[in-house]
Amino acid sequence: MPMYDLKCIECGKEFNAFLHSYKKPNPPCEKCGSDTERLFSSSVLIDMHGYIMATPRKKADLESAGATLV
Repeated sequence: MPMYDLKCIECGKEFNAFLHSYKKPNPPCEKCGSDTERLFSSSVLIDMHGYIMATPRKKADLESAGATLV
């Protein structure tokens, strides 16, 4: 299940969410409940061996979401 970077259209809060499909609608903002938009993110790369390479911020986001990083 992919993790998406989202940004609230109203208040500007950025957060991450796991979505089952790219066709699913974006979840509402965690802070104010308004509509959100998906952000382009190139900060995570999974190579052929399953290793995740990420920026420090993205690593913290993944770990707080329950991902196990090696």
